[in-house]
Amino acid sequence: LPAIKDLVVTFNSQATVAAVQTLVRDITFRVVGATSANSTRAIRFSLNDGDGGMSLDVQKSINVVNLP
Repeated sequence: LPAIKDLVVTFNSQATVAAVQTLVRDITFRVVGATSANSTRAIRFSLNDGDGGMSLDVQKSINVVNLP
């Protein structure tokens, strides 16, 4: 498996809860060149407020299926 890479998104002070929720809900990924039929992947979200405050991690499972 390739090394895990973090996706870092930085918001400014005008970011709204709705905008952050929309972004998180629209994150997708694609496996290129490998067959991953019927496998499960995990995605983990954590938030940092930039002033030292850190959320608890939230992890979700994603079922991966091959498209025809």
